[in-house]
Amino acid sequence: MASAITQDYASLTALFMDDGKGREVVLENDDSSPTTFEHPSSFFDSDVRTLVKTTLNGNRSYQMIDVRSNNALITPKHELLANFVAPDRSHLGSDSSHTIFQASGKIAHVDHDMAGRRLPTEILYDKEGLRLFDEITRMESQEYYLTACEEDILKNQMYRLIPFIPDGCAIVELGCGSMAKTAVFLDAIRKAGKKDICFYAIDIEQTSLESSIEDLIAFEEEQQGNSDNKFRYSGILGSYNQALETNVLKNLGRPKVFLWLGSSIGNWTRDDATEFLSTFSDSVMQPFDLFMIGMDQRNDPDTIARAYNDSAGITRDFGLNGLRHLNKLIGQNVFNVEDFEYFAGYNVKEGRHEAYLRSKKDQSLAIPAEFSPLSSVVNLKENELINYEFSYKYSIEEIQELCNRTRFHLSELLFDSTNRYRFAVLSKAAFAPVPKNKVGRATFPELYEFEEVWKLWHTLTSPVIMKNPLEKPIQLRHPLIFYVGHIPAFEDIHQSRHLGEPLTEPTYFASIFERGINPVVEDPSKCHAHSEVPDQWPDIETVRAYASIVHDRVRRVVGNITFASDGKIEPGKQRLGRQLSVCLEHTIMHAETYVYMLVQLQRELLPKSLMPAYLRSVSHVTKPIKSAYWMDIQQAEVESGIDNYERDDGKSALPISIEFGWDNETPVRKFKGQTSLRAQSRPVTCYEYLHFIKTIDDNDERKQLVPGSWIELADGKYAMLTLFGPIEVERCMNCPVTLSYKLAEKYQKHLQTVLGDPTIRIPTEEEWVVMQSQIKDNDCHEDIDFHNWMPAPLKEDTPHKIGSVWEWTSTVFDSYSGFEQSQIYPGYSADFFDGLHNVVRGGSWCTHGRVANRLRNFYQRSYPYAFIGVRFVRDVAASELKC
Repeated sequence: MASAITQDYASLTALFMDDGKGREVVLENDDSSPTTFEHPSSFFDSDVRTLVKTTLNGNRSYQMIDVRSNNALITPKHELLANFVAPDRSHLGSDSSHTIFQASGKIAHVDHDMAGRRLPTEILYDKEGLRLFDEITRMESQEYYLTACEEDILKNQMYRLIPFIPDGCAIVELGCGSMAKTAVFLDAIRKAGKKDICFYAIDIEQTSLESSIEDLIAFEEEQQGNSDNKFRYSGILGSYNQALETNVLKNLGRPKVFLWLGSSIGNWTRDDATEFLSTFSDSVMQPFDLFMIGMDQRNDPDTIARAYNDSAGITRDFGLNGLRHLNKLIGQNVFNVEDFEYFAGYNVKEGRHEAYLRSKKDQSLAIPAEFSPLSSVVNLKENELINYEFSYKYSIEEIQELCNRTRFHLSELLFDSTNRYRFAVLSKAAFAPVPKNKVGRATFPELYEFEEVWKLWHTLTSPVIMKNPLEKPIQLRHPLIFYVGHIPAFEDIHQSRHLGEPLTEPTYFASIFERGINPVVEDPSKCHAHSEVPDQWPDIETVRAYASIVHDRVRRVVGNITFASDGKIEPGKQRLGRQLSVCLEHTIMHAETYVYMLVQLQRELLPKSLMPAYLRSVSHVTKPIKSAYWMDIQQAEVESGIDNYERDDGKSALPISIEFGWDNETPVRKFKGQTSLRAQSRPVTCYEYLHFIKTIDDNDERKQLVPGSWIELADGKYAMLTLFGPIEVERCMNCPVTLSYKLAEKYQKHLQTVLGDPTIRIPTEEEWVVMQSQIKDNDCHEDIDFHNWMPAPLKEDTPHKIGSVWEWTSTVFDSYSGFEQSQIYPGYSADFFDGLHNVVRGGSWCTHGRVANRLRNFYQRSYPYAFIGVRFVRDVAASELKC
């Protein structure tokens, strides 16, 4: 007998599940488990039951994981009618009324005094409600377009989603109704050869959940036959919150892909959706886990209104059935369904469809005491509205904002063929990016800043990325394990000095992890003072345990800091703030150092599914962008730096907004361009540098020009080193090239010859700062904070401000008038006033937002590995400048 899904698969038409139950075995916290499954009952919380069920034909088994509490209601009795008994108008806004657009161009007004009562959306989904909703999604008229649009994406664009799905992952679907779309999704993954997949569906309705799982299994059997590539299936019986409150989702032990279809996110207010996704992100997801979400968009009002007010009246019946279900939950006939009617429309301002039940007359409803501690009688006026569902719609900007607020990256956004619906792929970020208004701000560090930076560091040094801690990607540097120990050792040393407390055990870690090596590139025998290098490094788990203890120490210190009631930093806390800022930004800078070391391993360290979309597409053809245009830069006086010397710590209270920074950033200096000039609108691209290399006939000379961020392939082509492994330069030709200052000078001479202009040069720091002041802010913040996990392509017609790469200046890193050497970290700047280093400014794709576009960074001119690019300036007579 063909499964319901098979009968429906080709056309994706109506799908109804059988109500048959399989045989049940209850494992009450038994350590044993069928070999088919990974998790015995004891793997989860003590109040979670694992039920092993067998399909009707007896061929396959599946798990039912029961996370329900003793109360069958998802919403407790005393909360079920809380917002009905006591009206809450907070969701309606501050106005006295608002307009909604109804089907066929009708306009109605919602009086807020008559619209404050609400009922929970869950009342809609009893067995009859699920049947009605399925009927809505399958109407031949397709007035409810959301389902057809989502199916269009899943049928025609699964090839764009499959690369995101890793082998050995757990796919967890939120909600379970008709599984036709899920079947399409899973079948495409299976046919693509994905192995060892575990599928979980979460739902509150047991019969529907069991039937859906069994149909998916039956469909797989029919499609796959005797294939060995069979997925494992489990149902999680309960609400989303109940699944989160147990450790079921957290302890799946696999990469996770959450699947939320049907624009169900629209039933949550924007704030609630943010909180919900944040809870998943923070509590059960690891970096790079995925959330795939179907999302309706802000379409024209009539299209949306007709979707929720179909000509057959099924949506109306769906809403009224909610009252019948509510009566069953209460246990008596409180609501007379005949006394209510369906009322709905689209609120354009809020971007949401609003569904109400309208009272046909004045009426009094008697509420049982256990459901209403506040009142036993509710008096409804004629035409009073009871809201039971909002359906929020999302613009692209709102989707991006949702990601920003919930620690996700928007990895992919698919559109249906009618451009009415979105399918978003969200990737869990390694840490929360810095808000744009805090980019480049060195304020008193807060605990959350440390926590987020530690999350990033934990991701970068996890076994998934750091396979061998003793690897040494750059011979001029220590092995990777040094950096795992260096970060906590640096924090511990500085906290011990400031607090006058002993070092954390093992104390000898301070002697081997305090300071790394950074020898002269041309003569590695020359190197600044550094920690002793042990004959054998400690084992990685001991170093991780040490880091955990040190981080707890920092948490205690930062967590106990309080400020005066006037919001100022008292004198006694200013040096502590500076110490903490040094520790935080030291970790930030070493995260970038660690990354440019990792890419030198020349292998895939991150899944290619995290690549930018244009690189994931094999068929995508990259074309070079137009040459950078020359921007007119006027003479101007620009301030750069921070006025906050260490010697002033403790003299007087300071505003909480005061910034700390490093010794080479103090004091504020006034930069003034000496002459008017023109500057390139962006840094040099990989394509432009590749073209330069190809002009060199001598093979040995050409090899000397290959950047340290590239390798030469066997076929004579070149590849850029990334965390995704080497990528052919032709595929990322519009990304900025990263190169040493020495190679930038070589390209400078080439450009002077091509353009016939000997004044073309690498800008001084002064010229660079003045240039930056005259470039308007754009989306530069998207090219920092690990947004793309590699340099982003430069834009053709938009001036580039910062991001993707640091930028070289021709200014030698040295002392200056007003410079005072740090006493907290004496060697930070002064040790490198050696004439070998130049100032770099801006920030790269893996520069943390706190230091981006502020930090005066510096590198040896011959150093080939850092993420630094270059743009050029040229002289021009003032009379030639545009006004």
